[in-house]
Amino acid sequence: MDEKVYGYMDWPRIEAIVYGEETAPRDVMGPRITQDGVLIQGFFPDAEEVSVIS
Repeated sequence: MDEKVYGYMDWPRIEAIVYGEETAPRDVMGPRITQDGVLIQGFFPDAEEVSVIS
C-alpha cells in the first residue's frame, strides 16, 4: 500500500469495523476528500475483486 494512502486511513475506526465495534461504519467506508484527491475505503472481507465506478 502506498505510504501516502496509508497515512490518510483512519486505522482505529477501521479496526473497530473489523471487530464490529464501530457505530457509524458508513462514515468511515466511502469517499473522502484529501489534499491529494479522493480516498475511497471499503471493507469486503470475502471479495475476490472490487471495482470503483465513478
